[in-house]
Amino acid sequence: VNFDLPPTLRAYTHRVGRTARAGNSGTALTLVSPKEASGLESLLERQAKKGMDVVQPLPFNLKQIEGFRYRAEDSLKRVSRLAVRRARLQEVQTELMNAQTLKSHFEDNPQDLAAIKHDKVLAPARVQTHLSKVP
Repeated sequence: VNFDLPPTLRAYTHRVGRTARAGNSGTALTLVSPKEASGLESLLERQAKKGMDVVQPLPFNLKQIEGFRYRAEDSLKRVSRLAVRRARLQEVQTELMNAQTLKSHFEDNPQDLAAIKHDKVLAPARVQTHLSKVP
């Protein structure tokens, strides 16, 4: 689920491509606010010019997803630059620890691997109990 519309068709295709890997199919849902409607129209025009069928509008009744809207808004409040930076740092650390090219380096320098493993987030994310019953 995307909470913001990527600015380009290429960025959109890259982002939704993460939903399908290794020959498997996937579905991405992008929530578009009224402010982003012109961006969606632009995306649809660009894909039509290229003969692509990437973005397909999905009309639905907003009342059907009211509970999801609450959860999405609450989640968006928690997304900050610091949260994004921490998440990216965790991804990089995981990539470093699992990199085959660094395996021999870590075998020769176990203190480097220990330093990467030791680097933990000091303020763990709070569990939002008020969201446990929201669909």
